[in-house]
Amino acid sequence: MKSIQTSTTTAALPRDEYGALYTSQVFSREQQLQLRDLLGKAVATGIVPKPLLNSTKIKIELTKVKIMDESQFKSLMLQAKMFNGEYGTGYQRGLRRHYHGEKFGKPEEHAALLQIQANECRKELGRGYRDGFAGKVPKPI
Repeated sequence: MKSIQTSTTTAALPRDEYGALYTSQVFSREQQLQLRDLLGKAVATGIVPKPLLNSTKIKIELTKVKIMDESQFKSLMLQAKMFNGEYGTGYQRGLRRHYHGEKFGKPEEHAALLQIQANECRKELGRGYRDGFAGKVPKPI
């Protein structure tokens, strides 16, 4: 009986931080569709659990959810550090909350900073926070 020898070096295959294959870099488009169909059937029959997240960056962008990468974050933060005063301080806090999400700051602080209105003495802090949280380019008055 003749055996077939194959080279299976998994380290050479492109993988994400959890060890999963980047299917778009390994499989052809047809193979990707076959895999998606197979996994869909496996989920439907209860063989495997439903994935927690089944989206791509493109699908998320189509829903108007802004995705900020590290270089964008650092660029905006550098710009904000050039502004003295409450706007710059608020902007930096808001930008950190935008980039890091709920891991940064406390929910009560986030809500309070979002609610600072134009008629309050710390209006620039609130405006800066809202601009940073929205991921906008800093624009102090």
